[in-house]
Amino acid sequence: MTNSKTLKVFVGPYEIAGYYSNLVQGLQQINVDCDYITYSSNKFNYGGETKTPWLLKCSKSLSSIHNQHRSFISKFTFSIPAKFLRHLWAWLAIFRYDVFIFAFGASLFRGNHDLIILKLLRKRVITNLAHGFESRPPFMDGSYQTLDGKQQPSHLELLKLTQKKHRRLSRFDKYSQIIIGAPSSTSQFLKSKFINTQTMGIPFGGSNQIAEGDISLSNKEPDAPIRILHCPSHPAAKGSFLVEKAIENLRTRGYRINLVLLKEKP
Repeated sequence: MTNSKTLKVFVGPYEIAGYYSNLVQGLQQINVDCDYITYSSNKFNYGGETKTPWLLKCSKSLSSIHNQHRSFISKFTFSIPAKFLRHLWAWLAIFRYDVFIFAFGASLFRGNHDLIILKLLRKRVITNLAHGFESRPPFMDGSYQTLDGKQQPSHLELLKLTQKKHRRLSRFDKYSQIIIGAPSSTSQFLKSKFINTQTMGIPFGGSNQIAEGDISLSNKEPDAPIRILHCPSHPAAKGSFLVEKAIENLRTRGYRINLVLLKEKP
């Protein structure tokens, strides 16, 4: 009787709306040995990381100090050492893990050059490019404008951004064994076939994750107004103005609608 090696899985290095923390919970429930590790704290405080290696703890602390000062001296004193520690940990992770599930078009190294190394070492790379921004062509992406929508990049800037994104996606296209994508965004630049994220669904831990607070999930009164929740991460890109305008139009036509608008909330 032979003992087969247990594969060690890495998930990260960023979070998108709780997707990866929920994914890891599911993997752990089916006894997959995996670590969910992020490079930086999410502004919406999703959390859920399974561990934070001490090298990354030091790196985050140094980066935080640099961000508070943002000076020439702090760059050499804090920022460069922070990047060195993160890079050192990434090299250790390359040899520690067997499977890498990368989030949001990111990998261990800046510029995704680690993908070549992982390929040479015959590591398995699964890349999720289905969230939107990481694969959507900049000329089709409203998130490059300011939050109020008043300033947008020039045509030349969009061209440069598009070329840069195309080069990055080409690396994932070439060195990933499996790619998860979305037909409306990922298909623009990729040449290889990918798994349609819409056929997979979104990892969800259950009803205990539904936000509690002033917003109830149901209306008890039969004649109560319809409650609509809109929580944009980027109001201009998500078309919040058009959403509010459309609902106001419905109100003038007699529909009773209670619009709950949340911005910059966890």
